[in-house]
Amino acid sequence: MNKSAYYLYNNVAITAGAIVAMLKSTERLDLAKIALFLPLLLDDNIVKKINEKSEYSFDNIVSLNVLNMSNFNERYRDILPLLMDALSILLDMEVIVLRGAFVINKKSEVCTSMLECGSIRLQSISSAASKLMNVTQYMDLSKMYYRLNIEL
Repeated sequence: MNKSAYYLYNNVAITAGAIVAMLKSTERLDLAKIALFLPLLLDDNIVKKINEKSEYSFDNIVSLNVLNMSNFNERYRDILPLLMDALSILLDMEVIVLRGAFVINKKSEVCTSMLECGSIRLQSISSAASKLMNVTQYMDLSKMYYRLNIEL
């Protein structure tokens, strides 16, 4: 997929939806965690594999998706502008607030209604986000960055 098609498919609206899906399960979330998980949640193959399995770990997700993870650092960097645009929209809508390095869910009822828009892709992303948030809630963020070979 070329870059322009990639940005049409993974646009600001779907990115904002993915952020809201991550915030659905928690009141506040580290911005670095959102940035790390977006490339996973915006990849249909990874989302499909996460949603197919009933039990897994973060390491399982990485090992089951070795081919998709080969260019993860590049996808991580490519998604950063989408992340900033999506955060800006959510801030303008007053759905979230930023407090230091954390994104805070300000209006959970708006988040819920955003995820019930009827988009099959967003529903899949929401389901995968919920599972991903559950298995990583006690994991060290720096170890996840290391495991995915992110170069900052």
